[in-house]
Amino acid sequence: MTDCTTITVNSPAKVNLTFEVLGLLPDGYHEVRTLMQSVSLFDELTFDIKPAREPSLTISLQKGSNALAAQPGSPDGQFPLGEGNLIARALRLFLSSIERPRVLKVDVAVLKNVPIGAGLAGGSGNAAATLVALNQYFGGPLDGQELTALAAKLGADVPFCLKGGRLLGLGRGDQLTAIDEGGGAVNEEISEDEIGGDDTLHFVLAKARHLSLATPWVYQAWDEKAAARELMSLEEKVKDRGIDALPCDYAIANLQKHNLKEALRVFGNDFEQVVFPHYKQLKEIKTRFIASGALASHMTGSGPTIYAVAESAEHARELMSEFRRREAADTSLVCATKFDQVDLYAVHSTEGGAMVVQVEKK
Repeated sequence: MTDCTTITVNSPAKVNLTFEVLGLLPDGYHEVRTLMQSVSLFDELTFDIKPAREPSLTISLQKGSNALAAQPGSPDGQFPLGEGNLIARALRLFLSSIERPRVLKVDVAVLKNVPIGAGLAGGSGNAAATLVALNQYFGGPLDGQELTALAAKLGADVPFCLKGGRLLGLGRGDQLTAIDEGGGAVNEEISEDEIGGDDTLHFVLAKARHLSLATPWVYQAWDEKAAARELMSLEEKVKDRGIDALPCDYAIANLQKHNLKEALRVFGNDFEQVVFPHYKQLKEIKTRFIASGALASHMTGSGPTIYAVAESAEHARELMSEFRRREAADTSLVCATKFDQVDLYAVHSTEGGAMVVQVEKK
């Protein structure tokens, strides 16, 4: 008996259905407005925690992970195993925030399914999973509001990854509002003829395997084009379509009524205007999805992942097959050397964030 507790937590990826950049906040961060959705692509983190005389933390990647561990001097886009990992930062923050922290030896094994550097909040989800695991280990000293406050200190996406589901994000994206606030029944009866047949959204995610975008660069590029008045916001585009409502509000209202077709009219991402001119492969991925029969296709977050909306799980699989067929048909020898390999993931919307799935005492 080693007094070891093993806690397994799943942390799902995140997709931005809408993403708008509104300007700068007084603290220098950008103000955004975004409708976020957790999806069924998730990392699995296994925490082995036991009392110790000296504190220690070991982070490792499990076999089969969709990532490479970073080594000293390794290029960006690999999974860090040291103190800079958000898991380590979340551990330190949690222990400094409770009244009776213990000295612990913590070993974290990560099965990394969410690609890193993808704009899918994989790292933020790992941070949220760490907060959830430690709160479980200590018997729940922090309530949901207190955990959310800690999460916000770790990054703008961490509060969402803690809660999950479908939420509106304001401020830096960390001020969260449930979409059923303000009226509308989410669980009303649904017609068999309506897309999906239930409240579930289906997607295909496309990630160029070796491409990662630096979020600060994306925001800087946005600022430069905004200063030159070379941008058209998603809100302006929606008004041009005859819709006199904010994109997120219109999407929420129609998703509540299970009218996906109408909600899709306002899905979009302000950052596409600054990213696509520099990374033409991403625009081609979006174009190929539409040609393959996607209901809609947009970049999520600061990229580079592109999502396509499907009618059903079966349609998502068909989209993947048709995407691959068109990819093969479009690819010449020149293109094959120019563009990166694309990884595809068929996923659906989920209701929760980081969640404990197993606890075992040894």
